Amino acid sequence: MKKSALYLLLITFIGLSACQKSNEPNVAPTASITGTIAPLSLAFSIIITATNTQTNASVNARPDSSGVFKFSALPPGSYQVTFNAVPTNTPPIISLTLVAGKVADLGTLTFPNTAPISGTGIITGVVNPAGAVSNVSATRKNSTEYFTTAVNTSGAFTFKELSAGSYMIYMTYTFGYTPAGNTSFNVTVENGKTVNIGTVLFYDDSDPASPNYLSYDVDGAQHRRRPQFGSTYVSPNFRLYNRSVLPQGVGGPLKPQDRVAYEFEIKLDAVIGPGTYICTGTAASTIRISMRSTGGSPLHTWSTMGADGTGTVTITSIDTAKRTMSGSFTAKTVPESSGATGNKVITNGVFANFKY
Repeated sequence: MKKSALYLLLITFIGLSACQKSNEPNVAPTASITGTIAPLSLAFSIIITATNTQTNASVNARPDSSGVFKFSALPPGSYQVTFNAVPTNTPPIISLTLVAGKVADLGTLTFPNTAPISGTGIITGVVNPAGAVSNVSATRKNSTEYFTTAVNTSGAFTFKELSAGSYMIYMTYTFGYTPAGNTSFNVTVENGKTVNIGTVLFYDDSDPASPNYLSYDVDGAQHRRRPQFGSTYVSPNFRLYNRSVLPQGVGGPLKPQDRVAYEFEIKLDAVIGPGTYICTGTAASTIRISMRSTGGSPLHTWSTMGADGTGTVTITSIDTAKRTMSGSFTAKTVPESSGATGNKVITNGVFANFKY
């Protein structure tokens, strides 16, 4: 009786396994085609078509903003890749055979057109230092046309054969650099002309010799310049600030003054020249630091205004001709706002060649 039950259980398990296996999807292996279109000006006008020569089935693709195109999940077999809207009398036809699980990379396809395309122009510029920017983008106004280009080792960048019109130029700069001025520009491209936006300067945040150098430790963690910084000096009042703000959409629809994510501030009200100044614990003579623990959390503030708060600022030089100031500072800040807990100790504070 026990053997019969065991056989029945075994047969049931085999039957269930067979049913489960038969329900598994039978996915056919596929292949892909990829490539890059050059010049980049063709990216928004060209259409690439891949046609299976055995079934006559075809699919289309367009390049992205870098000129790269891709066909995915194609059945293996023989294909022809064709192109439209290219400035050649005989658009090329590429024949290839796709193998399951493989990617056919056509490389960079440069169309033989040495003369500039009618109705286009060029944008050039230089980034200094070269490593400060990872890429530059050009967006045509009132259009979906969007292009990116890399910065070479000399800091130069070029957009070739852009359709005539108005463009916004944006720069993506890398961590550790701060722009000395604007990193976005309105540029008008005209037929057959080159627009040079000039040299865009960036500060190396780690270089004490750079303008507006700022470095300090908060509880042992180093801080340097943030995207928003500056100082003012109208004797005897001096103020230096270092700030970053929340990106749009983080924390809800906030007013500009409520978008501060981090701010460090020194304020003195008795600066008449180089020397050592003690923060008196008033709103006009204090060292203050405000920060959020996360993007949507409240802004908490610590300052030297409490009973146990202390702050010392040593002004080492004031250049009235260049309107720059240098010095050092330390502080023990205590909670100023509700929700702020513990103290924040500021050490190794240095500012150099800071413009006011």
